[in-house]
Amino acid sequence: MTRRQRQFQAGALLLFAAAAGYLLLLLMAFSGWAIFAIAMSAAHFALGLGVMRGWRIAGYGAFVIALLGAVVTFGAALPESGLLRLLFWILLGVEVVTAALLLGLLWNNPRADSV
Repeated sequence: MTRRQRQFQAGALLLFAAAAGYLLLLLMAFSGWAIFAIAMSAAHFALGLGVMRGWRIAGYGAFVIALLGAVVTFGAALPESGLLRLLFWILLGVEVVTAALLLGLLWNNPRADSV
């Protein structure tokens, strides 16, 4: 395992955690958020695999998806109540931390040869 792969592993684990959270959202609120939860879970999982391999292009895609997920979950958390609202807030936290971590990793060493 290279140094680059070890650095991106934390981001990949956060992406996998978000994918699991979206699957939990699918189980809790199937009718309202089914398509969004399936799409976000699949995107987080696929990009997490790429980030775990150290692919910078997957890191850029995961950063954009994490920002998109943060915006949507923030908007979705406001009208909800109870356990569903708590899940949205947890997902928001995971998305923000993931985006911040990936921004730091991608901004820190922007090499074209590591794509």
